[in-house]
Amino acid sequence: MTLETGERLDTGGARPEAVPADVGRFATENRWVQLAVGVVAMVATANLQYGWTLFVKPIATKFAWSEAPIQVSFTIFIVTQTWLTPFEAWFVDRFGPKWVVAIGGILVGLSWVIDAAASSLSLLYLGGITGGIGAGIVYSTCMGNALKWFPDRRGLASGITAAAYGAGAALTVIPISNMIGESGYERAFQVFGIAQGLTIMLASMVLISPTSGKLPVPPKSNVRQTRRDFKWRETLRTPAFWVLYLMFTMVATGGLMVVAQLGPIAENFNLANVRVSLLGITLGALPFALSLNNLMNGASNLFRLALGPHRPRKHHVPRLRDRRSRDHRAHNLRPRSGSVRSFRGTHRVRVGRDIQPFPGDVSRPLRAQVCHHQLFAPLHGQGDGLVGGAAG
Repeated sequence: MTLETGERLDTGGARPEAVPADVGRFATENRWVQLAVGVVAMVATANLQYGWTLFVKPIATKFAWSEAPIQVSFTIFIVTQTWLTPFEAWFVDRFGPKWVVAIGGILVGLSWVIDAAASSLSLLYLGGITGGIGAGIVYSTCMGNALKWFPDRRGLASGITAAAYGAGAALTVIPISNMIGESGYERAFQVFGIAQGLTIMLASMVLISPTSGKLPVPPKSNVRQTRRDFKWRETLRTPAFWVLYLMFTMVATGGLMVVAQLGPIAENFNLANVRVSLLGITLGALPFALSLNNLMNGASNLFRLALGPHRPRKHHVPRLRDRRSRDHRAHNLRPRSGSVRSFRGTHRVRVGRDIQPFPGDVSRPLRAQVCHHQLFAPLHGQGDGLVGGAAG
């Protein structure tokens, strides 16, 4: 179903005609339950990206590897997490979110188990591939499922889901850091990897796609964004897509560089174990910084939701539908002789044969439609005086 705004409403085959927002026989069919379950799965996945930096220095110390080849595993993780999402989405449409996310949970848990047993860079890279695929499955499926259940509140659903992924690791960064110091990084990989995988698998058993009679009717937008939906091949041919893609890439690159290198930077400057006190809380500098980073990441999404949707003002631009309306508009724009006629938004220009005043709030097509002689024929021959002033 396509809205007048040009936004594609993916209902998963549902027909959302005049149905209350929370209709459902079972609790799992409540869309707020679906959103909450997706949030749990996202929180359990977040450590693969935001907790990795805690393991870099211990791995390098044990095997005497340099940090650069170790961080290649993180690069592989990011690439597989992002670039495979279109293919993962196809499986979700084909088999539903439950079993796809369950497989993602298995891969998430298996990735850290592989990292715990890795004695070579090849195994470490295999763990990055496994974790990237699993994290991509969970992220894309939970985000897509939230948007399907909330066609009338897409910003709310996506913001809460993204905040869960950004802030989720804040709950486990400190326990992971403590376990690494007490029992070694291998033990931390195993315990938290298995716990995260099981949590995602349990959450997946509740995930379902919306069916007929479970969706509200989204309100009509006052602002038309486009006249039709674009297919994905058409989207790739639009400049706006590549501008947005470049913007997201630049923002994500800077953030991920900090996330991946924060641990090694703190270790190199001997700041990882420095005690820091803030608001009555005393922690090591590294876990404290990671916790704040994750909390601010999630809070930024919630702050965006607090601002509310931006609804631009409607521009009241007159539409010239036929020749009579154009002539009427031209008559109203024609200045009176011997008087000063002011236009709202008129650009300050001079009157001559080639340059005429024109209201700034009238669109370019209107300028092309209104002929020169229709508007300013009486002004010809008056020289270059300003509008309304009779040439002497």
